[in-house]
Amino acid sequence: MKESRSTWEETRDQYHAETHRILEQASQRGITLRLLGSQAIREHCPKCGYLLDEMKREYVDLDFVGLGKDRRELKALIAEMGYEIDREMLVVAEGSRYLFNRRADGLVADIFIDELDFCHRIDLKDRLSLDYPTIPLADLLLSKLQIVDIADKDMKDIAVLLLEHELVEEDEKEGINAGYISDLLARDWGFYYTVQSNIKKLSTFLNSVPSCVNTSALSNRIAKLYARIESAPKTFMWKVRSKLGTRILWYKPVSRREHTFK
Repeated sequence: MKESRSTWEETRDQYHAETHRILEQASQRGITLRLLGSQAIREHCPKCGYLLDEMKREYVDLDFVGLGKDRRELKALIAEMGYEIDREMLVVAEGSRYLFNRRADGLVADIFIDELDFCHRIDLKDRLSLDYPTIPLADLLLSKLQIVDIADKDMKDIAVLLLEHELVEEDEKEGINAGYISDLLARDWGFYYTVQSNIKKLSTFLNSVPSCVNTSALSNRIAKLYARIESAPKTFMWKVRSKLGTRILWYKPVSRREHTFK
């Protein structure tokens, strides 16, 4: 048991160190780069991030978002840091995403450009300047809630993120902008449906979290977010689309090769 715990700690420290090595090198070269995925939640949750390890949330890869204007410099930087670009992804993604592998230790760096476009699209081009070293908390939360076939690992990430941060109505470094989320979903019924469905699933997921988690506080925050999204005035197009419901596919299917960030 001791050996397993030590290995887990070594992995944690490795991911933390490599995350900051990449971010610092990018910053020194004037390249805009922000962290997302589970590692971003660990970075942005100093009080509750340890719960991800308590829940055995695995470490998979390092996920970032950069700007299209920095593509050339970004690819050169990651290559200089010992990573090799995935040629298949290079062709498939057509410049919207780059996957890098480091043979020395098996680390993977997954870099998205300007946006996340999986089950639902999240435009980040004009929002990366709002926070550092991660994308803004509201977008970080949406990046998980947009997953149609959501997994337990994503539920763990969402739970910790919501437990750590209050819901607010504007962009704040330590607050989740529920106003931004609600306005975005009020224009897109499909995105709204996926998010609200996942929030309902999250309430059920709380039955399986460790006893050290303050489920009462978390449940209140989940309910508050759900209610805030419901109360936002919906656009005409949202209302039109809502009448069709799930009889028409409301999300973009994501292939295994296009798997969402970890």
